[in-house]
Amino acid sequence: MSEQDNATHSDGQISLGKLVVLHILPGVLVAVFYVLAAPLMIKIGFPEVFALILSIFFITAPYIFVFLYYQGKKLNGRMSLEGVVLYREHLHWKQFALIFPVLFMTTFILWKELSPTVGFVQKHLFFWLPDWYLIRSGEISQDRVIVYFLVVFTALFFNGIAEELYFRGYLLPRMERFGWMAPVISTFLFAVYHVISPSFIVLRIIALFPMIYVTWRKRNVWLSIAVHVGLNISEPLAWLFTMLK
Repeated sequence: MSEQDNATHSDGQISLGKLVVLHILPGVLVAVFYVLAAPLMIKIGFPEVFALILSIFFITAPYIFVFLYYQGKKLNGRMSLEGVVLYREHLHWKQFALIFPVLFMTTFILWKELSPTVGFVQKHLFFWLPDWYLIRSGEISQDRVIVYFLVVFTALFFNGIAEELYFRGYLLPRMERFGWMAPVISTFLFAVYHVISPSFIVLRIIALFPMIYVTWRKRNVWLSIAVHVGLNISEPLAWLFTMLK
């Protein structure tokens, strides 16, 4: 196998080794940011998890968009996502209107029903993780509630878009040679990408596979963007509703 085959195949496919690196690297950077920033959050009156939210602005989004536009610059000679973000095949609005709610509710229900697996996985597989590495929600000062909500809502909204453009729009099409295993590999690597929350790995694999499979099947990244964004913002909205009751 040539050096080119080891990295990127002539048909645009990416080697498995490089796929693993491209999936996990941003997750490692997020984990480092969280560990360093979490103590600071407590000092300024925010819960530790707020550091994870801020990592979207400082790590995830910059990494993804710099990477994608760099690929666009190499491919098109200009700052463009043309030919970089794929899976944009036309899907009639009636199909979208039918598939999206079913896919959203399926993912939502699986996520809620399988949430108990998080504690089980943490207890039996990741019990060895140091205490300072674990994500804590913590308390938030009342005078910071609105700021906290606005930042969380905005971050999670854009995070859903950015992650889907990268993981399903860029990486998933470049593992087509694996056939039906492509969405399986994508789901697994996306779960592993969340280095900072390994106890969610089983939950993410099972709950997110339908979304990723349908995106792959329909070659339409807008489906996964809609579902991902919807899931992301549903939690802060539910949290705010509870706070205001």
